[in-house]
Amino acid sequence: MNGPADRSVRLLLLLSGSLLVSDSARIAADFRAHAEPLSDLKVQVNSDPANRLRALPGIGPIIAERVIEQRSVMAFRNGDDLVRRVRGLGPAFIADYGGWLDFSDNRDADVDTGVSQVDHP
Repeated sequence: MNGPADRSVRLLLLLSGSLLVSDSARIAADFRAHAEPLSDLKVQVNSDPANRLRALPGIGPIIAERVIEQRSVMAFRNGDDLVRRVRGLGPAFIADYGGWLDFSDNRDADVDTGVSQVDHP
């Protein structure tokens, strides 16, 4: 079954996969090009619910749950802390969408120093 028909099917599958990848890249580029008007969007990383976290491109239900799980252990201090502790997020995410992340609602640690802000009796 290595005839011309098989080669045609493989070529068609290869091309359709390439189209899907290029379509995804085009859609992402279109989103970034038109996202500037939405730049006032701020996601409170340490308190927003999963559906609000999912408003960011690249954050689906699984990563949103990972964010919520990790912040329940300790609030995120900044973008570097977020990508270090949440599998599936990386430096490119922070480079593209870091301006939409707000860590100011961090109740457990000072954003700059990591010093506890919680009053203990």
